Amino acid sequence: MVNKSGIERASQPRRGRARRLLAAALGAVLAACPDINTSAIRYVARGVDGFVLQDSGGSDTQALPDTSLPDSGAIDSNGRPDRPILVTDSAGFDGARPDAATGRDSGSACIPSNFSFFVVSLQKIQEWGGDEGLGGNLGGLAGADAKCQEAAEAVGSCKTWRAFLSVTDDGTGNPVHAIDRIGSGPWYDVNGYLVAENVAGLLQTRPAGDTDVIWYDDWNRGWPFNQCLTTELGNCNHSYGDSHDTLTGSNRQGRLYSTDSRYTCNDWTSSDVNVQLPIGHSWPRQLNSTRDDDANWIYAHSNCTSGPGGGGTCNGCGRNINLLDTMEPGVGGDGGYGSWYCFAL
Repeated sequence: MVNKSGIERASQPRRGRARRLLAAALGAVLAACPDINTSAIRYVARGVDGFVLQDSGGSDTQALPDTSLPDSGAIDSNGRPDRPILVTDSAGFDGARPDAATGRDSGSACIPSNFSFFVVSLQKIQEWGGDEGLGGNLGGLAGADAKCQEAAEAVGSCKTWRAFLSVTDDGTGNPVHAIDRIGSGPWYDVNGYLVAENVAGLLQTRPAGDTDVIWYDDWNRGWPFNQCLTTELGNCNHSYGDSHDTLTGSNRQGRLYSTDSRYTCNDWTSSDVNVQLPIGHSWPRQLNSTRDDDANWIYAHSNCTSGPGGGGTCNGCGRNINLLDTMEPGVGGDGGYGSWYCFAL
């Protein structure tokens, strides 16, 4: 069952200097842009001449000098140009398909151009699966791909997206390895942070990408990006609570964990499988840990190894969202909500 208090806690903004400064900066931007369609705000991006606020239609934009903001570093602590910060609303992106000739959404900007990685957000999992999420039934590999595509398009991407998942059977009896599905890199999150330059950079305990601190926890510890992977909405998914367990069906080389389809929830079509499911960690169990069983983003451990229903009697593919530091059966049993990684080609 869903721990309601965990979800309520996770839905509230975490404390942290960066988040507070960002809110103040965005307030100043909105006050200076009375003509912007505030019901459809998309992002604030730092450009050469200041900051630009844009709505989902891509037409209402205004440039502001840096001096109009109380602390421009709250938007981009590294002073890098064109790094967007998403300000998503309930309507999301306008949902139009990319124009075949231009590859861009008709009437809209595709942003940012290098966006090519995310962890599926809690909001999307609950939209698709309700309060208990999807469990291991993602609609198969094709369904997981389609969900990656939907989540990415909702924030303005015009690329083709694939789920970082392995399966035992591609329909012709051959296995599919997650690492073979995602191209050769480089990959960036929606904020412009580098995930990894290439496959070799991915196949580390943590991706060999940017290490800028992007989020502070309740103990004011700063989490660097490569230890705090972000969703399509731009937030480190640690901000939801104890949420690191992530579906991959893969070993530490990104290849199929086992030819037994139980270890992929029957190739991502079932939420009722008696199995200890291989799980990756979107953020390490301990900050700065280099131990694979704490920190490996592809395969850290198997779920259902302790706690209620642990061991061989546990439904490791079950529907559950668990954002507290407890043990439960299901995909979120050790702390998670049944998320997976998405990469753009």
